[in-house]
Amino acid sequence: MWSGRDDINYGVDEQWIKIYPYGQKANPGETVECTVKIFNHSDVSKTFIIEPNVPKGFSVEPNIASLVIEPKTEGERTFKIMVSKLVQPGVSLITVNLKFDSWDLREWSEALIEIVR
Repeated sequence: MWSGRDDINYGVDEQWIKIYPYGQKANPGETVECTVKIFNHSDVSKTFIIEPNVPKGFSVEPNIASLVIEPKTEGERTFKIMVSKLVQPGVSLITVNLKFDSWDLREWSEALIEIVR
């Protein structure tokens, strides 16, 4: 039996937090956008702290963001990811750290950016 303090769906819903698009292509020197989407399964509003992790040669704006989401609804925050002109072709992994309540979830969701020339 579930004995947690919050909704069980945080543990069973694999998509309660996701990055959209999951995969995209970019050229060196380009800026792309990734949107972090979070579903608040709780019966109360929650404040989520979102911190994207980008590889060397990338930068992100904002580098951290706060998002208040009403109960049983989805919220989203878009981040701009700048790719350095020096980044070599290949697939790069973007991850997201997420904090809310007493939770500190590291690299909880991911997306891919393929660097092409």
